[in-house]
Parts: sequence; C-alpha cells; structure tokens
Amino acid sequence: MEEQNVVFRRKRKPNYVIEISTILLLCLLGYMVFTFSLPIFRDWQRTTDMTALQQLLGKDFEAYRSYPEFTGILDGEDALNRELRTKGLFSGSFSDPKGKYDKKSNFQYYYSSNGSSYLINFCLETSWFKGGHEGCNNQILFSQ
Repeated sequence: MEEQNVVFRRKRKPNYVIEISTILLLCLLGYMVFTFSLPIFRDWQRTTDMTALQQLLGKDFEAYRSYPEFTGILDGEDALNRELRTKGLFSGSFSDPKGKYDKKSNFQYYYSSNGSSYLINFCLETSWFKGGHEGCNNQILFSQ
C-alpha cells in the first residue's frame, strides 16, 4: 500500500484586531478631512454670496438709481432680502451659512446703506481665499 504524505494545515483564525484597526483608521481619516473642509466650504459660500450680492446691488442701482436702504443683519428674512425678491432680482436669500443655524453666532452678514453707498461686513473662518482674512473684519464698501 502506498503511503501518502498528507499535511494537515490548521486553519488560520482571522485577525480581527488588524481589520478593526484599519476601519477605525479610515474613519478617523474621513472625520479629519470632513472637519477640515467644512470651514473652507462655508468660506467659499460666503465669498460667493458677497460676489452675488454686489452684482445684485449693482443691477438694483442701475434700475432705481439708489441702493436699498437698510441697516442690519442679513438673515434671509430681512428687509434687503425681501426687497430684492420683490423686485424680481433674486429668488433665494443671503445669510451666513453658519449664522443661519445659530442666531447668536458672530458669523452674520451685516449690511448698511444710505441709498448712495453701502457697506457689507462679514466673517471668514479661514484665510484660504485671496483678499479675505480670518475673523470678522472683512468689509466691502462701495460708493457712487
């Protein structure tokens, strides 16, 4: 009778520690990327809002020969937003992406106009965008 060499190999137990560590590491990496990019995204939204608001105010001035007179925080339901919607210039609203959820936040858009000029103050969380500074000392002043 022929003798067969049979090698019995033990089944390897799965190493759950490595798998769990890998999953946790990927979760941590995702969290870090997400939390780092949120302030940049909100600042991008703010700079986009400021550009759009300046363009709308320019169109309003061309049509009515004055800027909307209002002084206060832009929260989406303020007099400036309502006036721009009523005139058909804009269907959305201008309000800070962080401030609209937290009314006590310093992150608000502030608008002031006497009809012939306007001033807009706004905050940025980073200095990522050219011309912007971290903090609430960002201003747009325009006068005719």
